[in-house]
Amino acid sequence: MRIVRRGLIGIIAAVSLLTSCDFRPLDHDRIDAWYEFAALCLDVFFIYRDQLPSDLYAYSSPQELYEAVDEPFTYFLTPSEAKDRLVDLSTQRGGIGIRRDSVANGYVIEKVYANTPGESAGLAVGDTILRAGDLSLAGLTFEESLDALQGAIGTEVVLRIKRGDDQFNIIVRRGVFMLPSVEVDSLDSLTVQITLGGFYHETVVPGGSAEEFSRMLDSTTWARYTLLDLRGNRGGYVDQCIDIVGQLVPSGTPIVRVRERQYDQSTDAGITVDTLYTTDGTGKAVDRTVYILVDGYTASASEMLVSCLMEQAGDRVTVIGTHTYGKGRGQVMIDGPDSVLAVVTCMTISPVGDSAKVYDLVGIEPDVQTDSADAFDVAMDIIGDELPAKRRIAGRHNRPGRRDADPFTSVPSAVFMRKP
Repeated sequence: MRIVRRGLIGIIAAVSLLTSCDFRPLDHDRIDAWYEFAALCLDVFFIYRDQLPSDLYAYSSPQELYEAVDEPFTYFLTPSEAKDRLVDLSTQRGGIGIRRDSVANGYVIEKVYANTPGESAGLAVGDTILRAGDLSLAGLTFEESLDALQGAIGTEVVLRIKRGDDQFNIIVRRGVFMLPSVEVDSLDSLTVQITLGGFYHETVVPGGSAEEFSRMLDSTTWARYTLLDLRGNRGGYVDQCIDIVGQLVPSGTPIVRVRERQYDQSTDAGITVDTLYTTDGTGKAVDRTVYILVDGYTASASEMLVSCLMEQAGDRVTVIGTHTYGKGRGQVMIDGPDSVLAVVTCMTISPVGDSAKVYDLVGIEPDVQTDSADAFDVAMDIIGDELPAKRRIAGRHNRPGRRDADPFTSVPSAVFMRKP
């Protein structure tokens, strides 16, 4: 997706009133400002031209117009809906700010994120949360325990904590905070797991997800094997994805072909443009052996990364898990009058090589198919088989737990930001 702010919409709206304009004259007696804006965005940017209604102004509301297009990622949002949707484009979340995993008597805290309510309240790594309020967390599923820990921003929850041999209460006031989009776990002396939650501009560091990923690579140069966990990664900004891919393949490597609708001011109309995108990154991790973990929620921009690495990285990349989501298309997001939001599918995304399979609507088939819950163990078993017997990794490994604010993105997204 590309977010187009009010400046561009102002240009489009202004030129649409000229006699040379290709847009249909507007009947202001029957079309309100939201509808006018919605129809204009659809006319300019929608990539599947044969699916456009013959009359864009034959519907009673912008929502009904967008439903008539019958494309799952093209929709119109009111101001309140738009506000909620735009939260998905950063790592800002609400809650207490921890990563945790289940144990017999509750949930053990594996990480307390910086500048979060959990840190302020004094929660610590290794603490076990026994109860939230009067509810015991023992035996609860992650989702059930999440309901107990989450709540309205500004409200308090009393947590019963076990720390060593002591038990005591800690009161946490729920709040809003930024989470990292990339996390790293050293699994042993040879293997690291990097979990990439999405592709964001706004994270805990300037430069977004790509800068986070770069720092994680720099801190794990010792690793012989890298597990890149994309399970649940529903996408994000494509330029962030391109920058991350550029750290894993040589500079100048073709990444993706894009057919995109753009607004062309010289012709005062939407035009279709074909572009081949290549990396211009450092290629700092081109020698890494990478195992990519995927599932049915690995979507859009993350599928672009997987497809590129399967095609361009050769035998040093193995994809493990289930078929991915299957979204080879991207959207432009345009904010309009009163902060309504038009989300329009404006591009198709396809692999570069002629032999590569287009994954839109069908997903990417992993090299090793297994249930996504088992993908971690399968990867570790493969790594163990590659090592000399005396150095093989033995037994099950500690797997990272889950954040109290997962998942990041609720809707699969490829947000396209074109570089100057």
